[in-house]
Amino acid sequence: MAITHRIDDQRRQVWIKADGATTGAHVSAFIVELAESRSELMDYDFVHDLREASGDVNNNDVDRVATSFSARPSGPSHTVFITRDPSFGLWARSMDFQFPNRKHHVVHTPAEAEALLRRLRSEVSPARSPT
Repeated sequence: MAITHRIDDQRRQVWIKADGATTGAHVSAFIVELAESRSELMDYDFVHDLREASGDVNNNDVDRVATSFSARPSGPSHTVFITRDPSFGLWARSMDFQFPNRKHHVVHTPAEAEALLRRLRSEVSPARSPT
């Protein structure tokens, strides 16, 4: 089980990649710890690359992250999941209701994630648009 991440402060993005048998509890704990260590990250867009991950995630895992993020008012932001799971879109859509001011999207590749965030940011505010 491995979770890696990178933070792009200029683009206001956090990229998280989960490999192998990663539990939802482990991933949610990682996200909460990371975001609470730098609260401004809760305003950043998150990209979760799940293409190589296998493991279980349940509602309690999502609730843990949602509770943490909801404790701090934030501006509009996005979470993009990179996955091959054809049903993940329904899961992502349900998360929109748990995270105020955050929309969740699903794509198949990192390039699609970059393009989507570029488009979404240009619609919201050219000043926050990734380059």
